[in-house]
Amino acid sequence: MKLILHSNTRCSLLGLICCLNLNPLSGQSFLLLQTSPYLCINSYSQQHAEVVSLFENPALLMKAKKKSLGIYTEKNYLSDEIVMANISFASCSKDGSIGLNGKYSANNIYAETEMAFYYAKKLFKDINVGIGFQYQKNKMNKNAFNRVLSSNIGVEIKISPILCTGFSWRNPFKLYFSKKKNEVSPYQYSFSMGFDPVEQFFCGISILKTEDLPVEINTGVEYIPNQKINYRLGVFPGRHSIAFGVGFLLKKMLINVSFFSHQQLGMCPGIFIVSKGKQ
Repeated sequence: MKLILHSNTRCSLLGLICCLNLNPLSGQSFLLLQTSPYLCINSYSQQHAEVVSLFENPALLMKAKKKSLGIYTEKNYLSDEIVMANISFASCSKDGSIGLNGKYSANNIYAETEMAFYYAKKLFKDINVGIGFQYQKNKMNKNAFNRVLSSNIGVEIKISPILCTGFSWRNPFKLYFSKKKNEVSPYQYSFSMGFDPVEQFFCGISILKTEDLPVEINTGVEYIPNQKINYRLGVFPGRHSIAFGVGFLLKKMLINVSFFSHQQLGMCPGIFIVSKGKQ
């Protein structure tokens, strides 16, 4: 059966999905996770990755500039009732890279806040490792909320100047949030590969497996015809979604306008601004 959403019922349905399909203790987020694949399209590019894309795998922070800042916001499914914002900061030194990432998303019945700290270090010449910790608070109303602490470890391997792979494992240790043993943060594994055949083109693929959920395969490409503009396209079959966007480079700042389209829920226009920083 195919569900057809009318504009005046979309917001109500989003709220219903949050209530029925979201167990706050699971550490999974309906609102926050919807657009993350687009931000991570070029995570494994050795030339074009930005700070907002590096938090998919903590080891990727070694790609960060000395100091870089990124801000992302979107209008969830063209709804005035849903807000979403993300801010990322990374700093790299000879001793390693650190990163801070904050997220906030809410509608009229549900709010979610996440704060994350990441650290990455070069292990060998072409191998980087990293670890991250996320604190998440999910709130349904004044009297119904919970707090979640999760972790993330990752490895990045540079196979050649144009080929890069990586593995990330979220929640390597089971974290219980109540006396009920089934209320835990689930495992999540991802394996990704990025290919930069030429300076103007990148393509990547990511395979994601969350505990008790089907495997997701996400793909994306980025085309940079010149130093002033770039184009991105992502296809996410597991989420019945596609995303596309255009970026403009203004001196040391990148402005990217994106559109994330879900088969049933509709369109999510968004924008991120990144300070490119210095190498």
